[in-house]
Amino acid sequence: MRLFIYQRGSNYKIYQDNQEDLLFVGEWYRKWNQGRQLLLTDLQGNPLLTAKETDYKWWKWKRNRPYRLVLLQEQHTFDLTCVHYRQQHWQMTDGKDIYDYYVHRRHLKSIFKNDIQIAGINKKIFHWYQHDTLYIDLDRDVNPLLLAGLALTFDMGEDKREGTVTIDLGTISLSKRREYNQEWSPK
Repeated sequence: MRLFIYQRGSNYKIYQDNQEDLLFVGEWYRKWNQGRQLLLTDLQGNPLLTAKETDYKWWKWKRNRPYRLVLLQEQHTFDLTCVHYRQQHWQMTDGKDIYDYYVHRRHLKSIFKNDIQIAGINKKIFHWYQHDTLYIDLDRDVNPLLLAGLALTFDMGEDKREGTVTIDLGTISLSKRREYNQEWSPK
């Protein structure tokens, strides 16, 4: 399965497998003294998922802050913490499953559930007229809402409001980090 996430400013539209099947819509925003927050809803506007910084301090580096994701209909909470900020490895758990989120070079990211890869994420380099595009390839047996929320947690605050063309080269780092598995494909 592939999710296409289109961003314009602080708003998101999330499609499945093609650009015609709209699944979710959402937006990110800032609350005073609470930091960035994400809300994903169904097409009727019913809230489905929230993500927010849990220990907001304005001086803390964005990549080292803890987050909380909540699937609202199931009342299922996931706490997302940084395992290693230089290697950009994040982990969240719900008590029985462990999810690992790795940032690789450029725009590549991967998500593992209990040490088995379940998703690969990529993003366009060129953004035209305030539009940004994120792609998530994921296994068919995983929750697309949860993985979209996880991917967008690290995209909050990254709106392209100015200019006609934006070039984003992604992560350029010399630190040792886990390599992206080019052989992986969704089940």
